[in-house]
Amino acid sequence: AVELRGDRKDLPTLAQHLKDREEKLRQHRDEAFQQAEALLSAGDSKGAYRRIESVQTSALRDTDEELRERVAQMVADEEALTAMIKEANADGVLDPDEVVAIFQSASDYLTLNPHHEKITAMRQKLLKRILLAPEAYEKLPASVLSQLPASVLSQLPASVLLQFPPRKNSIGIEFKLLPAGTFTMGDNDNVDQVTLTKPFEIGVYEVTQEQYERVMHSNSSRFKGENRPVETVTFHEAAIFCRTLSELSAELKSGRRYRLPTEVEWEHACRSGTQATYNFGEDYISLSELDDADHEAGVRDRLFFEYGWCKENSNRQSHPVGLKKPNAWGLFDMHGNVAEWCTDSSADSPEAQPVRGGSWQSTAEECSSVSRTVLMPHLSRSMVGFRLVCDIN
Repeated sequence: AVELRGDRKDLPTLAQHLKDREEKLRQHRDEAFQQAEALLSAGDSKGAYRRIESVQTSALRDTDEELRERVAQMVADEEALTAMIKEANADGVLDPDEVVAIFQSASDYLTLNPHHEKITAMRQKLLKRILLAPEAYEKLPASVLSQLPASVLSQLPASVLLQFPPRKNSIGIEFKLLPAGTFTMGDNDNVDQVTLTKPFEIGVYEVTQEQYERVMHSNSSRFKGENRPVETVTFHEAAIFCRTLSELSAELKSGRRYRLPTEVEWEHACRSGTQATYNFGEDYISLSELDDADHEAGVRDRLFFEYGWCKENSNRQSHPVGLKKPNAWGLFDMHGNVAEWCTDSSADSPEAQPVRGGSWQSTAEECSSVSRTVLMPHLSRSMVGFRLVCDIN
């Protein structure tokens, strides 16, 4: 160490040397971190880490320390992933469990270093392997499913898609990914075989008043409560909500676009793979049709009350979403609470819009999977709300 005593004649020279040395350290640090950032942009975490490590620790700023730790984690994860691949390839065969484990680790790594070309290419190969034999991957964990792009999800079997956990958007609306498929729409003599050609995401719950207020800054609902479904909204107001939500910065960034469901989508979602009158798989018989000895029918009546709100159990008002049991696909309040706007025009009244599912003031029979009515799009009712569909990119 150099002693800088006040009586030394060369003190100014030494001070200048120290100043010059500190400036060179800063210049080296800045150049090294610029080069490290460039290497990271190319996906080379190891090269970036070598450049960072060439800088003296004393010259590092707080932000430099943060980057150093982040890049060190990348390098450690890359080495762990390389070791995992080497071990899995030791016997020359990758079984489904190994594919899933490597895919998950690669996906986790790419969240840190999305520009690593080799690992990105390897992840794509694993996706192709999954698509070649999807039946072998029916137990994909949610952490893996959440990494799959929509183009891949659309090709996976329904049993895999339905494992996909609900996800929330920027204002807390939860969406469930539902499979495509063919089902019988309608009942009695008015039935059609309809086919949805691609999966879609639909709201787990009806849009709540709190969610509506966050986007529209208003709430005209009759039965106030932040977790109750928004109601007393016209079809046009529901459509405006969809557009406004889609234009929020977080939603624009994610590429998510929102709309009301079609009738086919709504009924497919409501039925959740069933063909009975109600999605819990039993035909409802109303209390008025029961005689005292008909205990089995009475059980079915009580079963409906476990899943839906109608005038017999609602106390003539809406209720907070999600209090009843969900259907087989995890969707709540498909039977009653509030009826829900759909986008199709009605064949028998082209200027009107269909409303599905029945409401708190409907009879239980009017809350079935096929229940529908029509309403002029400029009208609002305290028993009519909506849920959303999010289009998959």
